[in-house]
Amino acid sequence: MTLTTGQCQSESSVYLPGCQVTGKDAYPLPRIDGTLQSLGRAQWFSTLDLATRFSQVTVQTEDHAKTVFHTPTGLYQFNVMPFGLCNAPSTSQRLVEVLLRASIE
Repeated sequence: MTLTTGQCQSESSVYLPGCQVTGKDAYPLPRIDGTLQSLGRAQWFSTLDLATRFSQVTVQTEDHAKTVFHTPTGLYQFNVMPFGLCNAPSTSQRLVEVLLRASIE
């Protein structure tokens, strides 16, 4: 994560709101047993590199302040979804399901 790649930017806010202002997303993550069972009926298999999937989801401008973090050099906020946000797993799962909906059904 660097400023030069655009993943985060300098922030001048004196407030660090964090997750206390973020509503929890109750989107369910798939159960492993159900996923393994559905693999038996699959005709196609794909390997996707999802290691950087969080950093491929941009944070809406009005929500940047919710990602503020403090370092010795100042305050910064994320432009993309970082690991550790309370709703990051749900957002990531929903995105994958929307993108692959036609292939999953």
